[in-house]
Amino acid sequence: MSRQFMSIAMRLRSSAGFCFSQSTFGTIPNIAPPSKRKTPSLNIRTSKRPMRTRRQYGRRWISETFVTMTAPARVHQGEPHREVDRAVSGIRPAQEQFGRVAEAYVDSPNHAQGADLDRVVELAIAHGGERVVDVGTGVAHTLRRVAPAFRAAVGIDATREMLEAGRGVLERARVPGASLVQADATALPIASGSIDVVTSRLASHHFADAAGAFREIARILRPGGLFVLVDNFTPEGAEVDAFINDLERLRDASHVRSHTVRGWRHLAEAAGLRTSIDSETSVTKLDVDSWLARSQTPKDRADAVRHRLRDASPAVVRAFDVTATSFSVHKLILLGRK
Repeated sequence: MSRQFMSIAMRLRSSAGFCFSQSTFGTIPNIAPPSKRKTPSLNIRTSKRPMRTRRQYGRRWISETFVTMTAPARVHQGEPHREVDRAVSGIRPAQEQFGRVAEAYVDSPNHAQGADLDRVVELAIAHGGERVVDVGTGVAHTLRRVAPAFRAAVGIDATREMLEAGRGVLERARVPGASLVQADATALPIASGSIDVVTSRLASHHFADAAGAFREIARILRPGGLFVLVDNFTPEGAEVDAFINDLERLRDASHVRSHTVRGWRHLAEAAGLRTSIDSETSVTKLDVDSWLARSQTPKDRADAVRHRLRDASPAVVRAFDVTATSFSVHKLILLGRK
């Protein structure tokens, strides 16, 4: 056990009531509320072998799943919220982008509400089960809505600042039992076959490796589990596909790709999921100025975005209902079953 880790361990123990125990797999941070009532604890082992934690009572806790630390992660634990500082290697474009603008997403109407969010909640609750994970949770708007219906609810995101803002969202909504974990979507710190429902809303187009993320989602789902994806899609056609993806990247360098409906289905099916489309008709009208302000797009790039919209071809204008001040994006809700 390194001196640095010992220092962190002792500081955490003295400040937050953490207890540390030794096992053949290394030191295990045992995170538990100080309350005397029986509540589950979160045990994290640094080996790659899954560990079943001791079953205890409680309404909602990540420790009731199998937990495997497949990559370093920062844990923001619910009721009360706490942190275990673990380094997350690498600074990705999405982390840089969303680290700067996290607070803007707390009150963003396109993220905090919407018919697509209502539908995700309906689908998750209708499927049922005990455990739900929201991948690319951002500031936890989806987690806020689905968590009360499940015994264990976890939101995972790569960006610390988004999770910190999400913690405030959960606290204001009085959802204290949900947990927030910093981890990459391609290395989810959840063991195989342990989750009933996975949701991901308006995040996958930022994944550097969407195929790898979908494989991870399929891995953690139990047999019969449900994946609910909400994301933007581009209509068929090379011109409109290139236009919207180039425009998104010009506005926000963390954008990777919005796929066609067929493209999203292919990614999920390649991961081993049986897919169906719940809805592909949702259209969101975006005000260009607000859209650019939310991402804090530099002026030269914002000017270039407006220029491209003004010069859009007739095919692009029809596909995205382009006007001088707005355009529309298409959303789909895809279901993947294991």
